[in-house]
Amino acid sequence: MKLLKYIFSAAVVLLAACNHDPDEIVVPDTDFAIASHGDVTVSEATAGEQFTLVWSAARFGAAMEVNYTVSAEARRGGEVELASTGERSCSWTVAELLRALDYDRNGDFRIAFKVTATAADGRTKEAKTEVGVSYSKVSYLWMPGSYAAQGAAPSRLLQFPDQPGKDEFHSYNGAYKGFIQAVHDSDTFTLATAAPGTEGATVYGAGAEAGTLAENGAAIELEKGLYFVEADLDALTLLLVPIHTVSLVGDAFEIGWSDTATGTEMTYNGQTGCYEVTLANVAVEKSYAVMFNHQWQVDVPGTDQKRNIQMCGDKNALQLGNFNPNLTTGRGGEVKFSLDLYDWNYSIVESDPSVKEVHVTGDFGDVAWTHALAPVLEGNPDNDTHWGYVSMFGLTYGFKFTYETPEGVQWVGGTVAGSDGLYGATLGGDDNLVLPEGLYRVDVNMADRTASFLPLASVGLVGAFNGWDVKACAPLERTAEGTYEADLTLDGEFKVIFDGAVTEWKYNLGGDAARLVHDGGNLKAEAGEYHVVLDLTHTPSLTLTRK
Repeated sequence: MKLLKYIFSAAVVLLAACNHDPDEIVVPDTDFAIASHGDVTVSEATAGEQFTLVWSAARFGAAMEVNYTVSAEARRGGEVELASTGERSCSWTVAELLRALDYDRNGDFRIAFKVTATAADGRTKEAKTEVGVSYSKVSYLWMPGSYAAQGAAPSRLLQFPDQPGKDEFHSYNGAYKGFIQAVHDSDTFTLATAAPGTEGATVYGAGAEAGTLAENGAAIELEKGLYFVEADLDALTLLLVPIHTVSLVGDAFEIGWSDTATGTEMTYNGQTGCYEVTLANVAVEKSYAVMFNHQWQVDVPGTDQKRNIQMCGDKNALQLGNFNPNLTTGRGGEVKFSLDLYDWNYSIVESDPSVKEVHVTGDFGDVAWTHALAPVLEGNPDNDTHWGYVSMFGLTYGFKFTYETPEGVQWVGGTVAGSDGLYGATLGGDDNLVLPEGLYRVDVNMADRTASFLPLASVGLVGAFNGWDVKACAPLERTAEGTYEADLTLDGEFKVIFDGAVTEWKYNLGGDAARLVHDGGNLKAEAGEYHVVLDLTHTPSLTLTRK
């Protein structure tokens, strides 16, 4: 009983000792720290991953509420507040974090973070850390403008790493680089941080001074020709270097690596959108590169600057600069080279120029099984694929694919299978190909001996005269002669479009009216009334007769 009394007395004393206001309780006054964070690699695949910053509790010698403010240093300088919380951690996606701090370019850098703890009585403490970031996300600037055919995606500039180069000609500094081809006597373009129609994109145009950019500035003007473009969104500068010659140099050619020799210059083909040249005596498995203006480092007009923009590397993903591996020829003898500089990735194709055109030859229209009268398909000789639009009405016995060789015209038949929505064919043998009469998009792969035929319900014109409204194109009606005709009022640029109300711009013709091609450039007509005749029974052509 005496022991219990002593225990009770001790408990009363202890209870009295603890009977204080919570604000009066003394808490150890210790520093706090941010937990170490590993370096971050940013790519297309990791941009959506979570980035979490964690820190220990900050104590101020008394129990009280503490608020934590997270900030970091932005790429262009200055501190950006990222969050304010009573918790001891914060999370963002990598993309959100880098966007908030304006880290929008490739390169390696370190971000300085700071967490400021603020007690209820106003006292503060700070904790700091740095996190390394390796940014390798592909980033583009779009160049919408009048040079691009209606409905076609604009060319883009690719952002290069924010890191010093090997010499003065290779320093990238996070600039966007690429090419633009002005196809009219006078073209215009702007720069945009996202594809046309994307909400929230920033658009840049010409600044007040030559060679500068400004947000929402006037459209940048270009004379006809090819240009190397370099845009720096930090400095708001724009470099345009006219390209007068595009040529090939290297061990693969008789001129070797000479930067002054001629004979390998490429010519721009407006129908294909590529620079092309056919060369004889090409050596197989030998190195070569693409050179501009016959210079290893191209002069920047009006300055003492130069740019190393020769192209090497992978044929399907060409790179700027001679520090990339040279290209290697895959063919020998007579070779046709086709260089596509419209959009990244730039590419060069080597093909056999002796590959002949593929015709669709049958008993439709007035073709009457005559190879020379039959419609010619467009083609890519590099992979032996061919495509086009053919009107086949009056079919009785069908058709075959034909092409010429030194031995004469070759005839390729096959077997058709499918339904009204899409027909396919396996090529080979003597049987004629047979389809219901109609208008078709034809695709042929002569390499693997297959073909497909897509029925098309309508054809018409769309252009400036109707506000480029593909869903309300001016229809062309088929005549007894097999042509598609209408009387229309035209004014400015236009194109031929198939099933526009359903497929929009997927199937269209443009380019030269005498030899229309799929997805070709815009056609033009002076303001006036015209009788329009579209011939798809033969090689596609368009005739405008002013009324």
